[in-house]
Amino acid sequence: MYEKLSRCLAQWCQNRCQVNEEEREAVEYGIRIVILTFCKFWLFVFLGGILGYGKEVVAALIVFGSIRRFAGGIHMSSSFKCTLAMGCMLSVCIWMSNYPKADEKVLFFFWITTLALAVYFAPADFTENKGAMVRWKQKVKAICIINMWYIAALMICKTSMHNVIIAAAVIEAISLILYGGKDESERT
Repeated sequence: MYEKLSRCLAQWCQNRCQVNEEEREAVEYGIRIVILTFCKFWLFVFLGGILGYGKEVVAALIVFGSIRRFAGGIHMSSSFKCTLAMGCMLSVCIWMSNYPKADEKVLFFFWITTLALAVYFAPADFTENKGAMVRWKQKVKAICIINMWYIAALMICKTSMHNVIIAAAVIEAISLILYGGKDESERT
């Protein structure tokens, strides 16, 4: 269904904006990604709401997505695998939301660990032809976003959100490790 919709919208763009076939394929791919992301987001929010964890799911998706935007990380080879991996990540975040609030020492440990991984691996999914300065800017943005979320976790008194922020940030940092050090042919 999403493929047909993205194909139709790309065809409309091609006719309307006078783009060539290669540009139309790029537009179709982009539309497909947006549709899939939108559907996955609302699927997880819906399921989280049914289970009584709607706020935690939204928080985890926002934390994970905002860090991923600049840090990168491992990508799955199919939409199904991506959805399954995201479901596992959200399950861990929900599971962690049921534990007592992590004390400041634990928070500090995860904060330093996440920053170290970001400094070493971020941005993970970065092509070398973009240049060292662009890569450095992405790394700095990733580190700033990570700091922002850990400061938010320090200020949040509600146990579930505190632990969700920490869990989502740590999982994104782990995805950097899984991506780092591999060449393009090895990445799945």
